[in-house]
Amino acid sequence: MSFSVLLSAVASSLLLPPVSPLLLCLAGWLWRRRAPRTGAALVLLGVASLLVLSTRIGALCLIAPLENQYPPLASVGDAQAIVILGSGRIDQAPEYGGLDDATPIGMKRLQYGAALHRQSGLPILVTGGSPDGSPQSEAELMARVLQRDFGVPVRWQERHADTTADNATLSAA
Repeated sequence: MSFSVLLSAVASSLLLPPVSPLLLCLAGWLWRRRAPRTGAALVLLGVASLLVLSTRIGALCLIAPLENQYPPLASVGDAQAIVILGSGRIDQAPEYGGLDDATPIGMKRLQYGAALHRQSGLPILVTGGSPDGSPQSEAELMARVLQRDFGVPVRWQERHADTTADNATLSAA
């Protein structure tokens, strides 16, 4: 596992819920003697954000503006290929003989990529390395799943990208 992937994992663990609201509560609790109002406000903000982020209604209210900003792809236009990015793996899935398999989000990406391929006939590029150090890249895993579950061939596999920026840079070549 590369240092940048490890650093990203640690940072996201600290900055994303539920840890970040709990850290906010901890900061408020530590500040309660120095600045009682500030401490109480931080605890209240931490609890409120944890409640909002932990409920379906809160998640829907936060994600709706993002989803509405980018409507689903209606046509492929003048695209030359379908690029499907990796999204992690399920390690040693017992239902597939101990082989790694796509995550639920990854499976939805593959399903939509297969549908676009059937609609347009465009070739597919899958991109994803092995940021966790697995012997098989995410691109190889996705190509196997596309063939096995959707009967869709993959023309190109980009096997070295460990980040989304890498996906873009290495896939362009």
